[in-house]
Amino acid sequence: MGSVTQYMPRDLLHEIHSNTRPTSPELSGYYAEITGNYDNFEQDDYHDHVIREYNRRAWNYGFTGQMITPYDDGFRYVGTGIV
Repeated sequence: MGSVTQYMPRDLLHEIHSNTRPTSPELSGYYAEITGNYDNFEQDDYHDHVIREYNRRAWNYGFTGQMITPYDDGFRYVGTGIV
């Protein structure tokens, strides 16, 4: 993911989910997409689906420093607002 492209939340979810071996730069691209569009879409879609899948990928592949925090045991974002 070289540059930030605006995705609808479910499109971004599919992009993250279908990336079975994410790299740190790819996760950085997803992070930029999530944080850049956080206020533009229904936040439940982001908390329950997009950020959850993003955090799960980051956790599973050892990129815990790139996770969006705070999150619950299911990796759902539980904060208010986002950086």
